[in-house]
Amino acid sequence: ASFCGIYAIKPTHGTLNREGAKIYSNTLDTIGWFGRSVADLGLLSDVFNIDRKRWTARRGVQRMKIGLCRTPYWSEAKPESKRAVERAAALLAEAGARVSIVRLPAAFNKMNAMQALIMRGEGRAAFLPEYRAHFELLHQEFRDRVEDRDRITPQKLADALDYAARLRPEIDAIARKYDALLSPSAIGEAPKSLTTTGDPMFQRMWTALHVPTINIPNAKGPAGLPIGVSLIGPRYSDAALLGVADAVAKVICAEA
Repeated sequence: ASFCGIYAIKPTHGTLNREGAKIYSNTLDTIGWFGRSVADLGLLSDVFNIDRKRWTARRGVQRMKIGLCRTPYWSEAKPESKRAVERAAALLAEAGARVSIVRLPAAFNKMNAMQALIMRGEGRAAFLPEYRAHFELLHQEFRDRVEDRDRITPQKLADALDYAARLRPEIDAIARKYDALLSPSAIGEAPKSLTTTGDPMFQRMWTALHVPTINIPNAKGPAGLPIGVSLIGPRYSDAALLGVADAVAKVICAEA
């Protein structure tokens, strides 16, 4: 969504039934959707009965509490992504929102590594049927998963699952202090090569923490390609987060 300059939501993990979709990781895979606006995202949210209540747009960002969360991976963001987040924070502050810095505890520094370990560990079982039935058609990456080239032992996988589970209540407690956390959506603008879908560094942690995330397109990179920022809330706050995102988008997209 950040690369394409459109809105998107990845709801709280488990909110939508994944039946009919190929599962890579039971712990991580989440069904989300794209839209032309937050209202579009909200329309499907109501259809899917997110949070068992309809979403409602907020009336402006005045006195809204926004936590600027650079995450432990801020140094990996390209200048255009950093500018997009800082610009969004400045515009929100000018419009009356109370923007403050959120520094996550050191334990969150390992979340991306835990997410990758969980994904690869659970992928071993996910692609075993294809491996046995159509080995010659399977991409090498998925062969590596089944063959456990990363040497992810059952204990390593269990430890990673437990690690992520312990931090979910922590991020919920932090996020509840704000109307939304503001963070980069991607490292930068879309890569020039069509051989890669880009580095998901700034989404790995939120995915493993099972929290809802909304992308808002608000800037352009050096090549004129889109860049978005993310709003994050505690688990099962999807409807409320959509209401916040609608008001935020009206402020940070006005001059994009």
